[in-house]
Amino acid sequence: MKDDLILSSTLYVIFEHQKKYGTLSYENFIHIKVETFSQTHLRFNYLLIDPKTIGTVYSNSKVITKFMESLLEH
Repeated sequence: MKDDLILSSTLYVIFEHQKKYGTLSYENFIHIKVETFSQTHLRFNYLLIDPKTIGTVYSNSKVITKFMESLLEH
């Protein structure tokens, strides 16, 4: 039940972000201040398995760096 609530709220955040900023992309991924760390991580993982990014290979170090940089204050 808790996981369903987390997933629902994360999907809501994704939807709202897409409405406000357009389609999500790896290149402009950022942490959204109202998100929890888990929601940001889940959204980032969804982005990595998005059909638009499948076939694109990112090294582990680039993925980790991109995620960590997204957590910085903007």
